[in-house]
Amino acid sequence: MFNHLINLIEFVGTLIIGYYCASAVVDLLRYGSIPIAQNIVARGAIAGLTVKTISTFLRFVELRTFDQIAVFAVIFTLRQLLKRQFKLEMGVRSAPGVR
Repeated sequence: MFNHLINLIEFVGTLIIGYYCASAVVDLLRYGSIPIAQNIVARGAIAGLTVKTISTFLRFVELRTFDQIAVFAVIFTLRQLLKRQFKLEMGVRSAPGVR
């Protein structure tokens, strides 16, 4: 039962990312602005990674061995670094005059 809930949360994170990517494609076709489309994808990645981080935490909530702790730490760190990179890219892309 608990694994199904975790898988559902993971799937929701994937749906969030997919929704934002589809929205970016629609905006790109409608307006032709690559920076706006990239900004939309970056926002979706941030939102989706946040949800996926929660599911990862729940999956490894019983951290009994050092291997489990290490795997969780690596996954958490990589996702946080990706979120930070996307936020930095959003800031650069949303600056006036940047194309």
